[in-house]
Amino acid sequence: MYHGSVASSVCQAWSALRRCMLLVLITAAIPFPGNTENRASAADPTVEEIRAALVRYTTVIETLRGKQIIMYQRSKVPRAPDGPVIMEDLRLETDFKADFVHGRTSLVENRSWYYRDISPDPYTSDGQISCFNGAAHFALHVTPGRQPLPDGAQVVGDFPRNAPYVLMITPRDHTSENHLAWQLAGLPCSGPRVTWAQMLEASDARVGKRRMVLGAECVEVSATVAGFRIEAALDPEAGWLPREYRATPEGLRSSYEQTVREFKQFPIQGTDEKIWFPVKGRRNIRMGADTLASVDIAVSELQVNVPMEKNEFEVDLEKLPPGVQVHSSGRVRYTGGRKDLFDAIDKAVDERSAAMQAKFDQVRAGKPK
Repeated sequence: MYHGSVASSVCQAWSALRRCMLLVLITAAIPFPGNTENRASAADPTVEEIRAALVRYTTVIETLRGKQIIMYQRSKVPRAPDGPVIMEDLRLETDFKADFVHGRTSLVENRSWYYRDISPDPYTSDGQISCFNGAAHFALHVTPGRQPLPDGAQVVGDFPRNAPYVLMITPRDHTSENHLAWQLAGLPCSGPRVTWAQMLEASDARVGKRRMVLGAECVEVSATVAGFRIEAALDPEAGWLPREYRATPEGLRSSYEQTVREFKQFPIQGTDEKIWFPVKGRRNIRMGADTLASVDIAVSELQVNVPMEKNEFEVDLEKLPPGVQVHSSGRVRYTGGRKDLFDAIDKAVDERSAAMQAKFDQVRAGKPK
């Protein structure tokens, strides 16, 4: 089945890294209101002033809608024990929605990549819809879009590409396991989250010296929270958002870093106000002097406080085609009662996965590609 396919297995290492990032990802920004009258005065702000501005920022933003593109890169990543097959140039394009008032999230994702140890061409692609309505999570997997199948592979004939295939409905929100645009701004949506304003309540929270970061004069802020040493350099010319950020677990050599290259202002619907938001940046996971993984993120579109309805954060089973396998409350059923249609697509997907696995095994054995 697709949700247990080879492509999904290869992604597990990235999922583990993303979960590691999420321990500190929620502290990735220290936002301030974006209007010019709210910018820094000649005197540096106190911790209390920063915290007050943050409370207002998180209160003003009720919803976000936009598009983001993420590029994953890896350098010194430990090899998997079963061989060298690695996804390369993983590009994730996402249309996102977030309702902060009700804790709802929607992500429409399209991924593309290639396998470095097989061939840089053609690319592989797949996608899914992942959304949380505040009570239930919907993960709709689709059939693969493209696969670099081995020459002469014996597989079932054509099947619908990028077609609804398996729907998983669970009570736990999984959307928060992704890199999300609003996490750049330290905005909690669903799941356990702590805002930066709350973090600045730490007893050792401090405002430090000024220094240049990426050509901008910034003010340092630091605090120790939940076993992490948090350090950020805030840019007063970009609404006090951080140009640079680092989280280091106490007693460990690993660290999570972020730099932001560009900020933009976006209007708040129904008001004359605007907010600053980071739109281009990089995140790194480091172990000592080595960079284990890098993630480039770019926000191409953003709308603030646009109206949203609950059904925008759900998958409507009535609109799915016949033959989609649905997992919910420990039960399995098929849309339209057409298990036969699912079985045909499932067989095609499995045979393609088996062909890919054979090629992986060939590479691991050191045989010609």
